Amino acid sequence: MTGQTGTHQYCGLGDPQSFVDPVSNVAVLGPVNLRAHAAGLLEGRASPQLLGTFLHELTHHWCFLSPVGQAIAGLRMRAEHKLAQAGLDRDCESLESALRDLTVFDTVVSLLRPYAEGLALFAEFDATPGTSPCISIPLKWAHHHFAYENSERPEEAEKLGGLGESRFRIRRYGPQAVEDEKSEALAMQAAVLESLTHARLDQRSVDKKAGLLVKPLLEDGGYLAGYLTVKNLYFLALEHCEMFSRDSDAFLSYLRSWIYSDYGLVDALLAPHGDGISAGRRVLLYFTQRLGKFVSSRRELSGEFTKYDRARAVQVAEGPRSYPQQEFGQFPGLLVDEAASTRGCALLHSLMEELQFSTHEDDAVWELCETDVARMSQRELVFVGELPGQAHAVGAGVLFTCDGVPIAVGRATEHNRDEGHAREAILQYFLSVVHEYQAFAIVGVGGETIGLIHPGGISEFERKRIDNFLLDRNRLLREKGKRDAIVAAARESPTPAAQQLRFFEEHLLKELAELYFLYATLRLPEEALERVRKPLLDSGLWQLLDRDKELVEALAALGLASGAGLIDKPQLANYLGFIGWDLRDLATALSAASVIFGTPLVLEPSHDDVMGTWI
Repeated sequence: MTGQTGTHQYCGLGDPQSFVDPVSNVAVLGPVNLRAHAAGLLEGRASPQLLGTFLHELTHHWCFLSPVGQAIAGLRMRAEHKLAQAGLDRDCESLESALRDLTVFDTVVSLLRPYAEGLALFAEFDATPGTSPCISIPLKWAHHHFAYENSERPEEAEKLGGLGESRFRIRRYGPQAVEDEKSEALAMQAAVLESLTHARLDQRSVDKKAGLLVKPLLEDGGYLAGYLTVKNLYFLALEHCEMFSRDSDAFLSYLRSWIYSDYGLVDALLAPHGDGISAGRRVLLYFTQRLGKFVSSRRELSGEFTKYDRARAVQVAEGPRSYPQQEFGQFPGLLVDEAASTRGCALLHSLMEELQFSTHEDDAVWELCETDVARMSQRELVFVGELPGQAHAVGAGVLFTCDGVPIAVGRATEHNRDEGHAREAILQYFLSVVHEYQAFAIVGVGGETIGLIHPGGISEFERKRIDNFLLDRNRLLREKGKRDAIVAAARESPTPAAQQLRFFEEHLLKELAELYFLYATLRLPEEALERVRKPLLDSGLWQLLDRDKELVEALAALGLASGAGLIDKPQLANYLGFIGWDLRDLATALSAASVIFGTPLVLEPSHDDVMGTWI
């Protein structure tokens, strides 16, 4: 499995400018250009070209906004605290303890990377809302930004100018009855589906998915391996939970929670016994067992998902809560061992207290504690994009302009000076996925926040919280580079613990390769595994589809059509004809390729007029 365990950012497929950092949970959407895209994003009619990246990165962000995500971040932060105490003294107990935490951190980040990429790609290419009263966070925000509710979709974006509070105040989801929330969710579906259809049937999406299908199975952290793993688990779940066929977004939520909401995995991560290698192996074993439990418990999934979905609906109806309270306590319906879950809850609570209140007397360590409280509280924020321009102090406010055109007026902070004089600045756009608001910061070239723009209709308490988020964020980003340098030095130190960490990580990648090969080929019969192993590892489906570029693109298009809701044959025939394929010719070509796989690539479930693919 190719990829470096020390590189912990999760990037978009073929888009290194878009990424999520699992420690800070900073999410960056690379393709967003506020000059071109802001009006569309704010009015709910953003370009469908952005939707894939938006869904991909928000899925990563959503995964790490969870008990497991919080434990992962806490492990890394605790290691940084211990390194500060150790002063990189090779004989110091704190250094050994820090390297143990880093071993566990690297293990789980590498272990979950293909799984996380599979979930994100499933959100991008396949997930559609259905009958569940709850919509996943990525699709809910897709509704806010991409589901233009009028029948007309303007061809040209409105100019960015004049960002007033009403322009970016979105619908709030405060406390309300479960039935009201169900109606709200159902009302979203048509608008979201239209946007998903536009995005997924676009040639750029076909090219992107075709590129995924011919990537070496385990390359760059395992995009293809993770995607095939998630698709295989989806079709396995369909055998006993038919509602997922009408609501693949519900499956996405469930599979995300199966791992990321599992306090048993938190227990495996934070259990204090064992050295770094034994702790890393414990995490690897637990994750392997959880995937196995999903497969072995598939006949129970329908009933267990019902328990899960009811709990999810109640949580949504209670209204947004600040993290970590948002998911404190084990969700029902995930088949987690009760004792392990109880231990995991206690260990996570203890870790959060440890990060806040150091027993060390050094001021530098206390500053780390203070910083990390802020980092944890900001994990719900997503950075959508930015626009360079100039800031002008005007009384108690600050005017942001771009090329001399007034763009936005915000409330000035203490960093704003020199009334009437222009200074270089950047307008940054954020959203809170928990409290469901959007906000802007006007930031100076030194990273200081000089102006803030809030949504209207929020409490003074929430307004102050936004201020603290945005004022702290750029300072925390500046400190991140220093922390990363200290961790890198510790990894390369000559201590026995550092040597063990490097040795274990080399072997971990090999074990992960075998694990994900097993689940990526879950639908294939045993006799086909050796036949497909080398081609899959070398070039994905490229050799298995006879190096036929057009056939790869057609298979990608067929899968995306299913994700766009086009599954009946007349619709598929029209769509495939538009891109140059006859439906019968494609079915024949894929049937021939199916012989190599040992299982049909084309699925025609129970009706003669329905067709799809499991890839």
